[in-house]
Amino acid sequence: MGAAPGAEAPDFSTTESGLESSSGSAEGGAAGPSGADDGDRQGPRRIMTPVDAAIEILRGQAPGRGMHVRQIADGAARRRLVHGEPNEAWRVMRTALSAEPRERLRAGLRPRVRAAGAGLFSLARRPPDAELERAEQVFGEARRALRERTAAALERRIADLSGSAFEALTRVLLQHEGFGPATFVKRVEGTVYVEAKRGRGARPSKCLIGLRFGSSSGGRASIGVLREGILARGQDEGLLMLAGRLAEDAITEWKKPGPPIEIADGPALAETCVRHGIGVVSAVVSVDFVDADFFAEIAEG
Repeated sequence: MGAAPGAEAPDFSTTESGLESSSGSAEGGAAGPSGADDGDRQGPRRIMTPVDAAIEILRGQAPGRGMHVRQIADGAARRRLVHGEPNEAWRVMRTALSAEPRERLRAGLRPRVRAAGAGLFSLARRPPDAELERAEQVFGEARRALRERTAAALERRIADLSGSAFEALTRVLLQHEGFGPATFVKRVEGTVYVEAKRGRGARPSKCLIGLRFGSSSGGRASIGVLREGILARGQDEGLLMLAGRLAEDAITEWKKPGPPIEIADGPALAETCVRHGIGVVSAVVSVDFVDADFFAEIAEG
């Protein structure tokens, strides 16, 4: 439905009057392999996420015993579990470890680490009941599967929208993503072009936006035409919001030098809808976990 390669490019030199709308612009990683501490920087890298690398180091500590994040990062760097030097890695690791409990709880999963204050972190004690732990894992996997299927269903529904309905949806997404009022520019070959300012610091960025409906892939021209429009209208950047996905030739064209262009394809639009609660019904589910730390602490007293 988009402009085919070789199709006549739209004239961006004038703005058509009319359509103007108050709009604006458009969720622990998998655990890495474990292994013995080689004690130096030799051997192949086993790069993990900061949280997974910290958990690998904390497994050597007694249950509930805290370790400073600088020591954790130093051990992870020596074992080549993270990129960078310890003096830099510890800041990233501290941020990731601080956020991990909240992110896990939002995902319906038990937190794996806990903060003990003053930069100390320890492994959260797991419940001794293996059957309970398996039930928690099943719940977490079911929730993740539901979210993935919901996103896939949203993508299909977005691709089935008519041009006017897709434009209405993307204008709402633009508004939630921080763009200013979007002004209509052109409508060409199944793509609507609008322009809007994107709030970034003291000087907002001027952005030309292509809204391309339909399930067909966006070809090379979808990038080329947008880039030509950015230059012709003196815009700072471009954004292509398409219900389908980019074709290989479009990806090649996108990688060429020129004004920056951001791509929001079907999967990205579906994730954005979920994030802003658009086209989905969100429910808060109360999940109860046995507090193993509570029972361990009173038993120790």
